[in-house]
Amino acid sequence: MKCELCRTRPKDWNGDDRKCFFDGHGLEHNWMCATVNDIRKLVDDEWGQKKLPNGVHIWRNTSEERSYAVISVHEVEGPEGWSIGSVLFVEWYKDRGNTAQLQLLSSEPPRVPTEDELRRILAFYTDPVEVATEADYVAHEQRVEERRRLARLAAEEES
Repeated sequence: MKCELCRTRPKDWNGDDRKCFFDGHGLEHNWMCATVNDIRKLVDDEWGQKKLPNGVHIWRNTSEERSYAVISVHEVEGPEGWSIGSVLFVEWYKDRGNTAQLQLLSSEPPRVPTEDELRRILAFYTDPVEVATEADYVAHEQRVEERRRLARLAAEEES
């Protein structure tokens, strides 16, 4: 089943339709999954132009145009009240819509995160609120976008 964001967020690009990570497409054939793209937006430092949140680290292999990110998730609580893992590893090629790797790492074997876990990570790093409903998430996204818009305006005024 598609993630809630893929079901509700309209297509805003030219090209192929979404192939949701959570709709059986997984790592091999996902394309523009809204939830996974939000994780990538969180870690995208716009080639050094944006300050990343504490606990988020990114590096790029410029010869292959690959990007890799490690997000500390040990403070992100799951529904049972304990940590969902140690780190989330993300890998993608260029700035295209496919995410090549998405793995939660901990003392257990690596595994693919759930939609709920990714939403909890996004909430933790963007505006620490409990994401209970789609309406909560939409309101949260609007606040984040407004902060980004204001930051862009401030940066433009400085230059």
